[in-house]
Amino acid sequence: MQRLVLLFLLANGAPHWVLHQGECDIKEPCIIVPASSNNSCIYEAMLEPGWEVRGYNATLRESSFSKYCILQTSCEFVTCEPGSTKRTNAAEIVTVPVHQHDPDWWMEFCEKVGCVDQVVLEATTMPALGAQQQHACCQRMCRSVHCPAGFERVPNATLVHGDPVSACCRKMTACKRNSNYKPVDMLGIKPSKVQSAAECYELCERTPRCAGFSWFADTSCHLADASAKLQFGAKSVSGTSSCYATRSDMLRDEAELMNGPPSSYCQRQQGRCTGRLWERFGPKPPSPKTPVSLDVADWDGDGTLEIVTLSNNGVVVQGSQYIWRQGNGMTLRVAWADSEKSFDLGNSSGMRPQFSVFDWDADGHLDVLIGSEDGSLGFFKGIGDGEVAFLVDLQPFSAVRGYNCSAPAMTFWNEDNYPDLVLAHGCQVDILLGTADGSLEKSQTLLFANIGACPSLAHSSHVECSLVPAVWDWDGDGRPDVIVGDKEGKLHLCSSKNELQCSDNEFGGLGVGSFASPAACDWDHDGAPDLLVARTLEETPYRFRRNESSVVLMNPASPLDHLDVGANATPVLVDWDLDGHLDLVVGSADGRVRYFPWQNGTFHPTNDLDNPFQHVDVGSQAAPAVVDWDFDGYLDLVVGSAKGTLSFFRGEAGGMVLPEAEEHPFRFIHVESGVAPAFADWDGDGDFDLAITFPQKNESGILYFSNKGGKLVSEPSPFSYVDVSLMRGSGVNMNPRCMQLVDFDGDLDLDLLVGTLGRVWFLEQFDDGTFYHAKGRNDPFDTGLLLSNPCPAFGDIDRDGVADLVVGDSDGRLMIFQHKPVPHMGLGLSVRESQNPLAFLRPRGTTPRRTAAVDWDGDGRLDLIVLTDIANLFLRQADGHLALEPDTESLKMIGTVESSFPGVLRTVDWDFDGDTDFVLFCVRGVFLFERIGDQLAAPKALLPPSAIVFGGDVVDWDDDGDWDMVLIPTRFTLGIQLALQENSEFHIVSYDENPFRAIVLAGNVENPTLADLDGDGRLELLVGRGAGEIFIWRQDSTGVFVHQDQLDARIQGGYSYPMAVDWDGDDDLEIIVGSIGLDYFEFGGCELPDACFVNGGFCHMGACECARGHDRNDCSGCAAGYSTISRSSQTGHQCHPCPGVGSAAGPCSGKGQCFDDKFSFLQPERRGIGNSSCVCNTGFFGVDCSHGECPPGTDPTLDRETETLHCRPCMPGLGKPAAGNDACQPCQPGMFSNGSGFCQPCKQGMHQTTYGMAACELCPAGKVPSRDATYCWPCPQGTYATTGNAICHPCDPGSYQHTTGQTSCQPCPAGFSTDGTSCSRCPANSFSKTSLMGCQPCRGFTKPNQQRTGCVPSWAKLAGAIVFLFFAAFALWLLPYFWGIQRHIADVAWSHTDEAVIVTTQRKHNFGTKLIAVVFEETGVPWLDKPSTDVADKTTPILYVKKTSPTQMRVYAEPGLLLCKPSETSIGSLRPRPFAEAFGSCFLGIPLIIWMGVSIAGMIAMALLIDIPWWYFIVTFSLDLLAIGVLRLLGRRRDATTPLRTLLDAYKVKLVPANPLRCPPGPRRSVSAGKLGRLEEHFRPILQRRTMYYVCPNIVKPLTQEKEVSFAELVGCGSVDWFISHFWGLPFGDFIQSTQQHARHHAGERWEEVRYWICTFSNNQWKLEEEIPRDAPPTESSFYKALVSPTCHGTGMMMDVDVTPLKRSWCLFEMLHTFRQRDHAKERALPFQGLFMLTPQGVLNTGRGSLDTALRIGQKLTTLKLEEATATNRLGHGLGQALLSASPSCHDTMKVRAQEGGFPAINNKLRSEICQVLEQMASTFNSDLSELTQQLRQRNAEIAESERKRGEPVSSETSTTQSDESEPASKTGSAYFGLWQRLGGFAWTNWSSE
Repeated sequence: MQRLVLLFLLANGAPHWVLHQGECDIKEPCIIVPASSNNSCIYEAMLEPGWEVRGYNATLRESSFSKYCILQTSCEFVTCEPGSTKRTNAAEIVTVPVHQHDPDWWMEFCEKVGCVDQVVLEATTMPALGAQQQHACCQRMCRSVHCPAGFERVPNATLVHGDPVSACCRKMTACKRNSNYKPVDMLGIKPSKVQSAAECYELCERTPRCAGFSWFADTSCHLADASAKLQFGAKSVSGTSSCYATRSDMLRDEAELMNGPPSSYCQRQQGRCTGRLWERFGPKPPSPKTPVSLDVADWDGDGTLEIVTLSNNGVVVQGSQYIWRQGNGMTLRVAWADSEKSFDLGNSSGMRPQFSVFDWDADGHLDVLIGSEDGSLGFFKGIGDGEVAFLVDLQPFSAVRGYNCSAPAMTFWNEDNYPDLVLAHGCQVDILLGTADGSLEKSQTLLFANIGACPSLAHSSHVECSLVPAVWDWDGDGRPDVIVGDKEGKLHLCSSKNELQCSDNEFGGLGVGSFASPAACDWDHDGAPDLLVARTLEETPYRFRRNESSVVLMNPASPLDHLDVGANATPVLVDWDLDGHLDLVVGSADGRVRYFPWQNGTFHPTNDLDNPFQHVDVGSQAAPAVVDWDFDGYLDLVVGSAKGTLSFFRGEAGGMVLPEAEEHPFRFIHVESGVAPAFADWDGDGDFDLAITFPQKNESGILYFSNKGGKLVSEPSPFSYVDVSLMRGSGVNMNPRCMQLVDFDGDLDLDLLVGTLGRVWFLEQFDDGTFYHAKGRNDPFDTGLLLSNPCPAFGDIDRDGVADLVVGDSDGRLMIFQHKPVPHMGLGLSVRESQNPLAFLRPRGTTPRRTAAVDWDGDGRLDLIVLTDIANLFLRQADGHLALEPDTESLKMIGTVESSFPGVLRTVDWDFDGDTDFVLFCVRGVFLFERIGDQLAAPKALLPPSAIVFGGDVVDWDDDGDWDMVLIPTRFTLGIQLALQENSEFHIVSYDENPFRAIVLAGNVENPTLADLDGDGRLELLVGRGAGEIFIWRQDSTGVFVHQDQLDARIQGGYSYPMAVDWDGDDDLEIIVGSIGLDYFEFGGCELPDACFVNGGFCHMGACECARGHDRNDCSGCAAGYSTISRSSQTGHQCHPCPGVGSAAGPCSGKGQCFDDKFSFLQPERRGIGNSSCVCNTGFFGVDCSHGECPPGTDPTLDRETETLHCRPCMPGLGKPAAGNDACQPCQPGMFSNGSGFCQPCKQGMHQTTYGMAACELCPAGKVPSRDATYCWPCPQGTYATTGNAICHPCDPGSYQHTTGQTSCQPCPAGFSTDGTSCSRCPANSFSKTSLMGCQPCRGFTKPNQQRTGCVPSWAKLAGAIVFLFFAAFALWLLPYFWGIQRHIADVAWSHTDEAVIVTTQRKHNFGTKLIAVVFEETGVPWLDKPSTDVADKTTPILYVKKTSPTQMRVYAEPGLLLCKPSETSIGSLRPRPFAEAFGSCFLGIPLIIWMGVSIAGMIAMALLIDIPWWYFIVTFSLDLLAIGVLRLLGRRRDATTPLRTLLDAYKVKLVPANPLRCPPGPRRSVSAGKLGRLEEHFRPILQRRTMYYVCPNIVKPLTQEKEVSFAELVGCGSVDWFISHFWGLPFGDFIQSTQQHARHHAGERWEEVRYWICTFSNNQWKLEEEIPRDAPPTESSFYKALVSPTCHGTGMMMDVDVTPLKRSWCLFEMLHTFRQRDHAKERALPFQGLFMLTPQGVLNTGRGSLDTALRIGQKLTTLKLEEATATNRLGHGLGQALLSASPSCHDTMKVRAQEGGFPAINNKLRSEICQVLEQMASTFNSDLSELTQQLRQRNAEIAESERKRGEPVSSETSTTQSDESEPASKTGSAYFGLWQRLGGFAWTNWSSE
């Protein structure tokens, strides 16, 4: 959308202006004129037809010069005349007054308007301005002018007249730094490699059309033509063809660009082509260090140990000045030397001499024995005062000579008091024992070549192992041991058992790197041996201490300083023990793998027992890798070896396991030389792939195996192009030992680390998968790190979030290098000015410009506020550019407090509410603007009104959670103040507490800013000065700002307002400086010479701009039309074009697909590398596909997807029969083409009348196509045709058609029939739904309708059928009554009123008033039910009933004779005899037989009157039978739910045990009194005065029927407490009340727990034969067993006034044995209390109960004869006769009769028992009566005394009572008889008579 600025001058008349815009030639489409005075901004739009105003906004502006208006609107063209094109136009209209002709005003005006595309000036009257042409305003904005090649922009140029290029640009006179051209290359010219910018300049001079060159740090030279534009490009040099040779300082820059600082390297930042500086891995080149040997002795004799060292320069004694302080130091003086501390030993040829300190001659002075390179020994005798003297040819040492490099250790070896010598020389150690004559004799020899210290060395004079011995009892067994250090820095322990045995297990993995010189002692006097080991003179000795289980280093300089595995250390970093810290797994040359866990900040060695890899041994050159290969959660170990194979050890819960051969996943891998594995998920499929290094035949490479479902498949290596020269060192056999695939640079892809001769190589992976060797500034590894053959391991050891490097060397040492970034700013480190993203911002208002960064709109992107004299808000868009927000009403509040001197705005969340607030520092003070939503609140003053501030910043300086302020109190200040906030008030700190007190400022200071610029966690201070300078102060260790730096750039314009912010989101701070413009600086970055892949492009604004042929983010990929060639890890690769790239026709002549890299990814192999060949489209051929023609049916067409010309099938409607590049032709009428490329005849039923159609058309309905398919003709009469029919069809049956050209035939309507030509109506009594069916008669309950199209229901027939249905149902319902319908009995009771048995049914019985013969069933009453099976008489008793109510009836024994036998039951049923109900039952008073006759007559009548189908009879009777059966079943179930059944079901729910516990007949079947009471209470509504004869069949048996157990078992068995003897005819309520009275008497409150044996409840009523066995004596019955039970306390007999129990045989049996049990009570474990007589009123034995009852019982007993007792059945009667002889204690019945006196004796005994009962009752009554009389008299006395005190006369009753106190009780008996009778309820007459 084009932007216009229209200017008009307010002269005489109404001004107007015209927009000449768009492609439609319309004159004056949009005219806008002012509507009022010149000082307003009100405009009206006069629109021509076709235009409309889309936007309108007018603003009145003020400047320091005048007022002017800005009108922003848009006119949009909505309609065009024919031939014109619609276009949308937007216009910005600016009006200015006529008198403004000052160039300065124009400068301000143009700066506000900005650079626009077109300026139109109308209605001008000023000649000076009338000459202005287009671009007049843009000429004043030189920043928007693009200078051509060879020119550069003049900074801050101002233009009023003239050409913009000549006014704003100047010719470049010299090569310019930090710039390049874009496009960087001219067409057809490829970049070249030159060593300097000067050579690049010379190349430009020799090249035609070259207008400028660009030389980059990677030595690439790019030539540009005149169309290129100059832009910023960091670390590059540009110039024109006329610039002179580069200056000397630029040459120095070139060297720095190519190599970079030696101590740092530039590492790529993710997603950017810029990097950050990091420290290089590796120390600086080490300075030469002198090898040293060491010993420990008390040299000065003060009781403390000193360390004595010997180098090739002499002997040095070191005491307290060493790291282990033992006491005051002393100086050793050598008597024969000039120096006090050393003496010359001569030339040692670079080998260190070894020595030993020992008092050999026992003279009290320490001697020194020194070995030499030739194997001889030199003895220095101690002469006192710490001096020694050399003795020549001292025996026995002069006679001792080793192979070479002798190292002595003097000691007492065998405790014979003769000093001995341990001598190491060559590769052996000899034990020389001292003798009495002073000579030495060899005792043992240790050959270290056999134990691995020198595996390849023999005993010869020209080789050595440089062994050094030390003697100490290391293992604490009382015998000396030898600790040996070797040339490799390893330590060996030789223990003296029977003979010396050496091993390195004790010091496994420990060492000092090289030339270990040990000395053993107890250094710290703690009883544990220490070992001091020296390596060089400059280094502190290592101190190893032996703990209980291992040896540890006490003074490590680094976590790896003490580790040494012998040779060829191959490390792996992995968290093996899962403690969150990386551990170290190291392979070595001996084929073993060692484990060093991380503990307490260092790696600790482990012995063989603690080493999880103790059994791992691959022979030699172990190269381990740790990976969870099988994803089972346990780490596995894969070890390469010198044999070229991989060993696999599976990790399991118990440790490492060697799997079976068939389970070895790497068993097939075998190369001819050593192999080192590396695992990584290279293909991104979620599993581990394998890469191995294999040096072979002077070549080195990397094999790659892809993991396919757990199986390795060899595939083409993605590392095949990695240069062999890089992988192999200069030596023939110096091949890489190992490699790692890791994300080294943090860009989320795998890089390659390779260890080879002398160094570690880093190959960075670019976006296209290319590995490129990092060189120069990009190389992270110091070339000065000269290692023999390093092997790297990468991991974050210190857990700082940055991975570190561990390197194992061929000498067995391990080194660690921490990865640390270089601070962003150091002393003298300047920052670079970047391409300014803010240069083209045009804020409104006048300068200077001050900035504040804030995410205003909450979109996550920082926006920019620019303060001029107004506030400007620039919102950052999604593409990164800034757009001025026109509506800034919310920021106008800031301008209300600014004064003429500009203030500084700072953003901070002041109130910690989550949004950003603003603090303004100005001369009026410091003001807070709190943000509320999108608005700013009114300003709040933070300082007193008297405070004058010219700048400041906000920071929480004291970390107390509130904001403090840094202030500049005056503009020309000399210092900075700190204001701390306390309790919402600020106070200025004192001078001594001011951290800015050391800062002295000169000149006018603009503003301070605090920010952590260098990332060290401490704030730096930036201060801008009026001279355009920006100074930086940093804090010292005390927090005071002292150090001063200055940015290497000067701000133009005299103002500088700095602000530090991370503007570009790269985690580094940038500095934005406001002045006349906005300047932009970056910190902490560095340029990557090969950031955009060698020659693939150049870096611009942090992103790569790729050269021709390259793409991807880092330009590593080849663009469309280009293929990768000459891929190399050293030089990268080139992108070769396909034929025709760059030509007018395009690649492959536009007729084929270029087989480039992108196209190769679409192929099955997906190699990603093309071959730049052409894959010609069909029909074309040749190298560039320029030959060939399209085959028949196709024509050449441009494919939009591939943008190539291909032979496309002809478009629908077109065809081409022959080959050629001509176009397809339209098809003829009668033919079509649907895209096949050929014209075809129309198909059957279709036609086409037009040329060039894609399809034929169907003929319309009623017509068919002609023979040539060019037209359609109509069908004749009697036929029809639908759309698309090829022929006319005759009419279907039942339809007809008598006209031509019809689409269908007309159907004959329903109720008619047709022959095809006409329709006729159906005859009577028939119908026809369609004419096809013909006329048919109606059937069933239907008749024809009036139209005779169907049958309709006949209501008369339906009504008759329904009546028949009801008659049939009623007849079937009555039919069962003729056989007799069963009626369920609700109750049978004896009516004392009627003296008859009354039967109550559950529902109405429907009986009439006549007698009906019935049969009772299952009532439980023998004389009502059928006879039982054991009765011989099987006849069924027939009884008669007669209705008394709808549910009740009387029972008759015979007609006219009532049944007089009392009967009580609530169960069972009755059924009338067959046919008894035919006349006996009535419905509505009509006998049943009459109803049946009516029903049968009705059915017969309906069947005769109506034609009922046969099936209707079957359906009717079937449905009726089913319905009646269901109703009968439901009614039967309802009838069975009697009141008794309801109570029984409810009681069953209360029963707790679901499965009752069965117990044998006898004492265990007892029931508690509480359960009996609850039973009676539950069934009380139906029991009333009913007896046990009712309870047993109606309650007990139904409750126990399901389980067939006794009631006692049902409710829970328990041991019997009391036996109950009772008569079944006793009312059940009285029975329960009697037991409760007895239980309360004996158990009190726990009466419910008393258990009773009661025959009804204790006997199993379903198995009485078990309770009373047949043909067995009564003593075998359950009665007897319960009575004689040890737990039974006695017998309770239920007594009534008739003494009925004593008339029953069983009761007498039970009473007899009760008496016997009481007589034999002493023989029982528990006392037996005998017989208790129970009544509802109480226990008679205790004197409680009815006295009347007791008297009547006594009277009955006077005449009772027990021998006359009866039974209810034959068994009971027999029992009564055998009563006296059936005793378990008697052996002979006759004997018992003789002894006991027979029945008379029993009668007397019973009467005596009753007499005792009566006596007890009389005594109890007298006692109760006396107590009651006494209480009454006492109460009368109290009343009389009360009346006497009140003065009232004493009542006569009281007096009488008192006067009669002395009378005998016989006179008072009658007075209180009435009261006593009411209280006691006794019959006085009976009592007095007794």
